[in-house]
Amino acid sequence: MMQEKAVSKAVRDLLRAFADFPLRLTGIAAAGDPEERNGFSVFGVTEADVALSIHMGRTVVYLCFEGEEEMDEEALVDLFQEAMERAMPHVRELVRLLPEKGGELLHDEMGPEMKEFIYGMLIKHLKGENVYEQTEAA
Repeated sequence: MMQEKAVSKAVRDLLRAFADFPLRLTGIAAAGDPEERNGFSVFGVTEADVALSIHMGRTVVYLCFEGEEEMDEEALVDLFQEAMERAMPHVRELVRLLPEKGGELLHDEMGPEMKEFIYGMLIKHLKGENVYEQTEAA
């Protein structure tokens, strides 16, 4: 019970960190990963929606951002540098609190496209599949 309250507080703190961000943080999910590593990836879900994955140890935290309009790729670089700076203290806390496991949705105000994307990612984690596998011809 105390663990759940701590996770809930960490999620609220993460949401507050993005209260004035140009994109709306609409989803937070976490998943276990058999491979231990550190890094991040950005997934373009639609022209206005982007997911940021932060891999710390054996846990991946997904931050789902939704915007009003298509984003300029150059502006995206600066935006996600800022997003990483805002997110890291809170993501570290979430990773510390969450048990290593398959997948969990921690916050959901996502639109249908983002929801489909993030559920697909969580299912891949649960099945132990590679989330970076290319499925369409480039």
